Amino acid sequence: MRSRSIIKYGKRHTALLAALMLLFFLSACGGGSGGGAGGGGGGAAPAPTPLATGTFVKTIDKSAATNYTGFIATFPEAHWQYLYKPVDIAGSGDVTGIAVQYQLDMSAAVTCPNVTIKLSHSNLVNLTSTFANNLSTGQGGQTTVLANGSVSFPAGAAGSWHTIAWSTPFHYNGVDNLIVEFMRAAACTGVVRDDVVTTWPYTAVVYAFSNTDAAGSTGTWAADARLVFAGGDDKIDLGGASSNPWPFADTAFDRPRIQNLYLASEINGSGPITGIAFQLNTISGAGSYTYTLKLGHSTLTALTTTFASNYSGPPTTVANAVTFSIPANIPAGTWVWVPIPDGVFTYNGTDNLIVEVATSSGTANTPLRTAAIAGRRVWVNDTAGTATTGAVDDFAYHIALRFNGATVDINTQGRSGGDGFPFLSSDGKRQYLYLASELGTKGTITKIACRSEYNSAAKTGFLFDVVLSHTAATALGGNFAANLTNPVPVFSGVLDTPAVLIGDWIEIPLSTPFAYNGKDNLVVQIAGTGGAGGVGCRVNFGYVARRVFASSSTATLGTVSDYLLDMRFTLQ
Repeated sequence: MRSRSIIKYGKRHTALLAALMLLFFLSACGGGSGGGAGGGGGGAAPAPTPLATGTFVKTIDKSAATNYTGFIATFPEAHWQYLYKPVDIAGSGDVTGIAVQYQLDMSAAVTCPNVTIKLSHSNLVNLTSTFANNLSTGQGGQTTVLANGSVSFPAGAAGSWHTIAWSTPFHYNGVDNLIVEFMRAAACTGVVRDDVVTTWPYTAVVYAFSNTDAAGSTGTWAADARLVFAGGDDKIDLGGASSNPWPFADTAFDRPRIQNLYLASEINGSGPITGIAFQLNTISGAGSYTYTLKLGHSTLTALTTTFASNYSGPPTTVANAVTFSIPANIPAGTWVWVPIPDGVFTYNGTDNLIVEVATSSGTANTPLRTAAIAGRRVWVNDTAGTATTGAVDDFAYHIALRFNGATVDINTQGRSGGDGFPFLSSDGKRQYLYLASELGTKGTITKIACRSEYNSAAKTGFLFDVVLSHTAATALGGNFAANLTNPVPVFSGVLDTPAVLIGDWIEIPLSTPFAYNGKDNLVVQIAGTGGAGGVGCRVNFGYVARRVFASSSTATLGTVSDYLLDMRFTLQ
């Protein structure tokens, strides 16, 4: 039997876990370089300088407000649930507060004592009248972000926003619907008329003026809101549905160089940007590209024909002649992450932003989603690679900006079944393949997690090993060792698991942090002999050759299948 370290997940070992987490914190964001397909392995990274957490705000505003909620009022009690959908939020990450908008002038401050706020994911299309039936729908448990606290609303003008902040963040995944639940156990000192839209396209609210009622009234209305994020993915959907094959184009015909301009009001955030994604307008074809990407500030609201003149200061090169692949059959509407391993750009939140991409080689046209906004792109077919000017037009690309501070989650957007790994009750081995276009961010991986497919009591004694490896492969083969180009053991030991609901995440803290280079694909291998009863983790089919499995932890060969495990990566 191999010698293994023992790491427990129970209360009796909290001191060890605290020490381990301190070590992870010191191995802060942006980790050392890991090996690519042709380089050395990723491994324990030197401790780099920590990056600040970026912030951004997403506004949910359907149309002109026509009423107010009545939650912030002098009734002794209140219980409200609101349902918001990913298309309304257009972002993901750690939510640290919610803001309401005043419909009328507030001449005096109002205080509401004994307020509790909880957030949860949901798959409901419409809320039901029974509060409990809207919870625990298979997307995880509730998180209490404010417990019996006092909330004050200052005086302010109509149209102004006031944020209710909390100290416990809620990680919104950007895929599931979001339920925001408010409970108030005492009267407010006055009434706040907060904006409500009464023409919501689904049943978005259930409410009662009692905290003990099991059911309430429903309505197709909801409060306008702003969600405050500390780290995460800020999706800038400009409302278009057109395609453009640049900048990731077949360079046998074109050698694109483009700049796109984004306004500070569209971003509504600031801080270190560690990832960039473009949105597909149609299903992808397979293509490989070598490109250079720069980010910079600008004071312009429309671009000029001279590339250099559009920046208000020196740009930052975040990808320098990087080669990556976009696989075939990624669905339309998906955000494809472009590796930016060579730099981090800190956006100041005040100026506008320029995203410049020059593609020196490419094997296919990738149709990206755009909107028509005048002056947002300058472009040139840069055959010689020396162009300094181009033509201005109205192609504005939808993009997502990853602000530093949140986890990287692979949500397969389906529940086709459970896979026992990493928490099996018997012997076995698995490998899963995650693409750079899904991950999008260079950094030191300190934890991984899978998403529970079943409700489960606390379990003990799961004995397994975890190995991570960079790879250039876009599909796994049946030979386990051959799939591990640069294997790095990152965990070996015993883990206990807490009680979980369907959709909760179960974490594995890594004994050895792994330096992910942001350019290559990533193989996760888990092999072990099991524990006291299994805990199934969520998998979904349709991911061609992305899993290899065997019923022995020592197997050298396995069966390739088209499944992928939901996985969370904590990067620092």
